[in-house]
Amino acid sequence: MTFDMLLCTASADDGFDLSAYLSLLRVHGRFEMLEMLKLAAEKGIRSWVETIPVGEKGVGEALERLHKNDVRYRFTLVDYDKQFQ
Repeated sequence: MTFDMLLCTASADDGFDLSAYLSLLRVHGRFEMLEMLKLAAEKGIRSWVETIPVGEKGVGEALERLHKNDVRYRFTLVDYDKQFQ
């Protein structure tokens, strides 16, 4: 059993054991992160981002959904200019 490609979709390195992934590679194998980013750029692949207005209500909703594990995409808080004038 072999792998043709390892695809890492980790969003951060906190708690991510890179050495476990790298140990799956052959000797002199490559972890081709830059090539994947180049492919995504060439094909116009973009991340899915859900925006939530910053403020007591928006942050409360974001935290509640995080605790319920109800986040499908990346959350981004927006509308800072409306809240902090």
